[in-house]
Amino acid sequence: MRHNGALNCFLKSYRLLGLAALAVALAAINILISPWVIRQDITENKLYTLSQGTIDLVASLEHPVTVKLYFNSSDPQIPVMLKQYAQQVREVLNEYVVLSHGDIILEVYDPEPDTRAEDWALRYGLRGQMLSPAGPVLYFGLVMTCGDKDALIPMLDPRGASMLEYRIDQLLVKVTEERRPVVGVMSELPVLGHPVADVMGATGIDRGWAPFVELRDNFDLRSVSSAATHIDDHLSSLIMVNPRQLSDDTLRAIDTYVGQGGHLIVFVDPLSYAGGEAEEIPRAMDRHCSMTQLFEKWGISYNPQKVVADLQAASPIKGPRGQLLENPVWLSLYRGGVQPDHIITSQLATLLFPAAGAFTYVVTGDLTAVPLLHTSKSSYTVDARTAKTQNMTRLRALYKESDTEEHVIALLLRGRFPSAFDSENHALGKTAAVLLVGDSDLLYNPFCTKPSSRYGTSVDQPINDNIAFVLNAVENMAGSDYLLNIRSRGNNVYPFTIVQQMLREVQVRYIAQEQALEQQLAATRAQLKAIEQQNEQAPQLVLTETQRNALETSRKQEYQIKQQLRTLRRELTGDIERLGMLIKAVNMLLMPLLVCLFGIGFWLIRRVRAS
Repeated sequence: MRHNGALNCFLKSYRLLGLAALAVALAAINILISPWVIRQDITENKLYTLSQGTIDLVASLEHPVTVKLYFNSSDPQIPVMLKQYAQQVREVLNEYVVLSHGDIILEVYDPEPDTRAEDWALRYGLRGQMLSPAGPVLYFGLVMTCGDKDALIPMLDPRGASMLEYRIDQLLVKVTEERRPVVGVMSELPVLGHPVADVMGATGIDRGWAPFVELRDNFDLRSVSSAATHIDDHLSSLIMVNPRQLSDDTLRAIDTYVGQGGHLIVFVDPLSYAGGEAEEIPRAMDRHCSMTQLFEKWGISYNPQKVVADLQAASPIKGPRGQLLENPVWLSLYRGGVQPDHIITSQLATLLFPAAGAFTYVVTGDLTAVPLLHTSKSSYTVDARTAKTQNMTRLRALYKESDTEEHVIALLLRGRFPSAFDSENHALGKTAAVLLVGDSDLLYNPFCTKPSSRYGTSVDQPINDNIAFVLNAVENMAGSDYLLNIRSRGNNVYPFTIVQQMLREVQVRYIAQEQALEQQLAATRAQLKAIEQQNEQAPQLVLTETQRNALETSRKQEYQIKQQLRTLRRELTGDIERLGMLIKAVNMLLMPLLVCLFGIGFWLIRRVRAS
């Protein structure tokens, strides 16, 4: 027995030594691998994995950049959803910091009222937003500085989460670029404006079409002649609007520009209302599209005599007797007709294309094609002359289900483009991007804006996303080569309907109390204002004892009601956060608990069987 006891003691000591050695080994391994940071983005849509364009952009930084994130993180009245998004923004920015190896510095500020942080937020131009009449002012913006240059995002909207990386990269490009990008514009139409004379004979300047007016804020727009024999390769991008009758020398210049890596945006049009073709004699419409020679070499087919009609995308127009008619060649595209995963189109909701042409493509070599905008599968093509008549009965009669298919009306090409001229060899050329759009009237003011008056000044009010489409396209293609490689990020919002219902029930419990307090506060403020106005109108009069008491009472009531409102909202936020903690605890502990229970059950079963 004494021998067995010594043996057991030895075994226990041996096990303890083994455990101690294991602990020391784990600690040593932890210390040894601590300099190497192992990171893995396991989110479904790779929310925290930066695009290749961002990686290249950050690697190209030559000067340190400071990123300042402003958010009221300490305010208990800020909705939990905004706090979660702010955390996501901060984590994405941290990825930039890690990637930059010290070139990007992240500073996070909590702009509480009457603090230096709030003063600086206002100085930078961040917009404070009132969450409710008596609630806090929300600051949630981003400022980026590099040297003496700064740029900002005034308000980070969770609805734009898919564009977050792109917006951050835009700021990086803005604060680090030496000068504004230069964009060439080639068109016979007055898209950049022209001199005009009023009824009194005085001359003025028409500012041009609305999308180009907007582009002037961020780009240096320069007119390029339709007879040009050379395209400046310093242009960040070249925009062509309804090109017609271009000479071979001009086509050769465009061909060379693309072959040298130039970015090109072409708005072709089988029926141009802006160009007055809707009123021209039919013979005038026989002109061919000058770009066809280049298109064919790139694997693109485009028929300038055909217009796409789509019964599902028909737009209402006024008929000859003022009645509303559904015009199938005036295409109203909604979310179903846009590419949801591309940075140019992911945020677009509605577009209007009056008489658009379509593209088909069979690209070869290392060219890639991405259809950005398309019609429904119930679309068909009609002759441009027929579309011009706007005879709805005739246009609808041309519909044959067997001839319908989806048509692409905006196509993005990338890669190294083959030359359309035998003497040129672009096989070793640079990577370029070409965006083809089958309509130019979408840029024309009557189809994208309506005149409006604001503070006595006439302004053009957007009526659809046509301008946004053009701005996105030009910013993406002319802003920087790096921006071309930014993908639209996935959505990280996976709503739990049961949890949302629980949150709504929590909020409902407080709504009635909050509304009652808000009404009391409004009434008290009205009393205060009335007494103060009496005093301002007759300052020589001394307030009576009754008025002074009423004034003092109203001020005390206002203070007490504000305190009650703060307490109520703090309780509401506390309840929501407790609910969130409970859900987190369940998520974290439920699986380990189940594993333990399974293990205990399995051990009990084995013990019962053994006995």
